[in-house]
Amino acid sequence: MMKEFGKEVDFFTSQHRLWSIMNAYTEYILNAEELKRFIEEDNSKFDLVIAEEFFQQIFYVFSYKYRAPLILLSTFGVGHYMNEYMGNSMEISYVPHEFFAVSGDMTVFDRLKNLAYTLYDILARRYYSLAFQNELAKSVFKNLGEIPNLEELERNASLLLINAHYSTSIVRPYVPNIVEIGGIHMDAVKNLDEDLRRLLDEAKDGAVLFSFGSVMDLSRQPRESIAEVLAALGSIAQTVILKWNSDEPLPILYGNIHPYKWIPQNDVLAHPNLRAFVTHGGLHSAMEAIHHGVPTICVPFFGDQPLNCLKSAKMGWGIALEKKNLDQNVLRTALNEILHMKSYQNRARELSVVFKDRPIDVMNSTMFWIEYASLFAVGCFPSEEVKMSISHTLAPVRVGSVGLKPTKKVPLKMKWLDRLCYVVGRLYNFTESGRTTHVGADGA
Repeated sequence: MMKEFGKEVDFFTSQHRLWSIMNAYTEYILNAEELKRFIEEDNSKFDLVIAEEFFQQIFYVFSYKYRAPLILLSTFGVGHYMNEYMGNSMEISYVPHEFFAVSGDMTVFDRLKNLAYTLYDILARRYYSLAFQNELAKSVFKNLGEIPNLEELERNASLLLINAHYSTSIVRPYVPNIVEIGGIHMDAVKNLDEDLRRLLDEAKDGAVLFSFGSVMDLSRQPRESIAEVLAALGSIAQTVILKWNSDEPLPILYGNIHPYKWIPQNDVLAHPNLRAFVTHGGLHSAMEAIHHGVPTICVPFFGDQPLNCLKSAKMGWGIALEKKNLDQNVLRTALNEILHMKSYQNRARELSVVFKDRPIDVMNSTMFWIEYASLFAVGCFPSEEVKMSISHTLAPVRVGSVGLKPTKKVPLKMKWLDRLCYVVGRLYNFTESGRTTHVGADGA
């Protein structure tokens, strides 16, 4: 057994760490002198503000300053907390939290866990992350006087662009102003450099791409882990293109393994001799693989990667492995299966057609919706009637807790779940009262 890649961290600890890191990151960005001058001195006019929504809500204030419609951008799809401020139905009974690797056919206890993750995310985001950014905004944008709460600004967003596509996502409902733009990051396929092109062209048995992205690069793993992975890759007949972000040579050399410090991933995946992709399950990697019809072996590390890997396996175009169980035998078995069972290749090609076959290409679709939001901002706000509060989300759980009697199989005292739902709903809705809507910095 190989030494485990990384360490297992529970959901709540990882979320708290993520929020702390991103709050510090936002504060660091705002200390840039050029940005400070722009905030304090700029008197330009802007027709639209597009802001990344992932822990950078403080920049929503620009939409208030410039009296411009706000468009939000999510780089990893829809998180449950986004449903809350966009007025989208929060279907926690079958749509898993973005960091909860479970299939759509959840058990009762999966759903309770999904509920716990969702509530924790929404409430801790409000009272920890957004509370921090609200205080920071008052300091950074003090020249604007009294500014609205960041939650008010995000609730007034005209549009949410999400990095997702239904062919690789869990089926879920969307209100009209949540728009999928999955695949927009991909450029047209470019010619490979001479060395890489020749290597792939001459791969008579096909080729395998191995890349764990920029963060979890193989070169950063324990030496024992590297040896196990290389042994598995060296045992197959296929040529292996290995992302190895180090000036040090491979500790063990195999004739079919070719390390590269940087790899044009999308261009390599497009090569006709590429037969499989060993990946960490990042969303962009998954989309590029499905775009080119390449089956994957997925070894997730954190964040949305476990769910991405689970989806690829469930949809039949990938194999999901757990990093804690990964050794050369497990990886070798997975490689042999995905290279020799045609069902993976066939399914990947089927989904590739679905991913690429759109009424209009993703760039033109994105531009259409951005222009629409800039022209008809008020018209594409979600209606107040469809905005779902936490109490509405918890209603089915409370009803279920009334009818579910404790048994040996269900040892929980469901009345406590009912009370918890009631308290959380009251706590959340109490903070909703007394809000006002701010449109512009001049009060218009």
